[in-house]
Amino acid sequence: MQKNGSVPVDDSGKSYSEKYLKKYRCFYPFLGFLVKPSDYARFITNANAILKFDATTVFQNIKCPTLVIGDGEDQITGAQASYDLHSRASDFA
Repeated sequence: MQKNGSVPVDDSGKSYSEKYLKKYRCFYPFLGFLVKPSDYARFITNANAILKFDATTVFQNIKCPTLVIGDGEDQITGAQASYDLHSRASDFA
C-alpha cells in the first residue's frame, strides 16, 4: 500500500480489495489532499477512544442465540477477534 501520510489512503489497504484499490489508485493524491482530519488532537482522542472501547461489558444483556462471523483475511480485526468474541459471549450463555 502506498504511504503518503494520509490516514484515509494508508488505511484503505485494509478496508478494500486489491482490485478496488488498483481501480482508484489514480485518485490517491487527491484523497490525501481533500480528506484530512481538521484537528489532529481530536483525531488522536478519537483513535484512543476506539482502541480502548470494550463492548464485552454488555454481553451479559444478550439473551438470544448469537452468530459470530469472521474471516481469516480480515486485515483489520483478523480471525482471532471472532474466536475471542465467541469465547467471551459464551461465558454469559
